[in-house]
Amino acid sequence: MQLTVWRFLDGNRAHEKQSAALICGLQSSYVGEVNSLDISSSVTASSIFLDSSKKLSSLPEPDFLIGTGRRSRLPMLAARHRFGGRAVAINLPQLPFRWFDFVVVPEHDRPPL
Repeated sequence: MQLTVWRFLDGNRAHEKQSAALICGLQSSYVGEVNSLDISSSVTASSIFLDSSKKLSSLPEPDFLIGTGRRSRLPMLAARHRFGGRAVAINLPQLPFRWFDFVVVPEHDRPPL
């Protein structure tokens, strides 16, 4: 099975390493395509929702949308709404968990019990 992943990059190296680690783990189970989207500059939730860049329309439809950090949340959710796929949030989202299909919360981000 071949899966397509859209990876949302916010310019934070730690976030990029976290999403790269998840994708590396996924690639051991499937052969697929990863498209990295730089959201640190011009890509916003509204530009994705309106598809004003037209870049995303030329990409294959995603199976998974992976974003790390709070700046990735709204663009990722907008892309899921517009293009489909399952949204995977890495780190503790400050939005309701139910808005995402999967949430991966590293131990250092978990609230104390």
